[in-house]
Amino acid sequence: MKRIREVLGLTQLKFAQLLELDPNAVSRWERGQGTPRFTIGQVKVLVEALEEKGYGLKDLPDDLRPIGL
Repeated sequence: MKRIREVLGLTQLKFAQLLELDPNAVSRWERGQGTPRFTIGQVKVLVEALEEKGYGLKDLPDDLRPIGL
């Protein structure tokens, strides 16, 4: 999750706002506590944001757990 957020150049708060999430959830996910679950609408927003940076759905990692876990 953190890798995606950093590619987008967003803080945890801005990432949470973009996807209409609780900022605490983003923090927990980045620490390996819990598993992200997105609605179709959130996935669309995420893909659009990634495309603006030159990335696409195929560039998303298969595993959103923090590196090393």
